[in-house]
Amino acid sequence: MKQLAEEIKRVNVSKKIKIRLNPLPTGYSIYLDYNKDYKRDRKFLNMKISNSKRMIKEDEDILYKAEIIRDTKELELLGNSVGFFLNKCKCNE
Repeated sequence: MKQLAEEIKRVNVSKKIKIRLNPLPTGYSIYLDYNKDYKRDRKFLNMKISNSKRMIKEDEDILYKAEIIRDTKELELLGNSVGFFLNKCKCNE
């Protein structure tokens, strides 16, 4: 758990949207925590990390996917406030 907490702390440095953990009996659920229009918003990602003492490869992969989702969401929120938008097209099809 200590290793997981340190990793979460590392990936949240200088980010507007934070990755947080919600404790469950079998592990932890991952959610994004941010403020939008002066209201706190939580977006649960339906991803779960095991309750083991050491981070296993599956947990690292899940955390990496959560980082990608968080960064995409952060770009969307920042883009809306600055005036640019992400292009959501499916390329190479």
